Amino acid sequence: MCISILHAPGEDELSGELASERWMPTQTGASIMLSVISMLNDPNLSSPANVEASVMYRDRRQEFNDRCKLLVARSKSQL
Repeated sequence: MCISILHAPGEDELSGELASERWMPTQTGASIMLSVISMLNDPNLSSPANVEASVMYRDRRQEFNDRCKLLVARSKSQL
């Protein structure tokens, strides 16, 4: 998934994002966390950072959830 407020500031004609949707120095930790929570609750599947994951999330949700659980379990075992 992709989060616009972490993209470099300014206009980007290729992405179609407005400058107001991108990083600004007025962002706070709270505003960034709110954006992350919003993205996790309602991801924008038309602008994925990882196309394969986006397609799996959209078309094969159970497989996506199982893969996420596996990756979390692997990361915990490496601590």
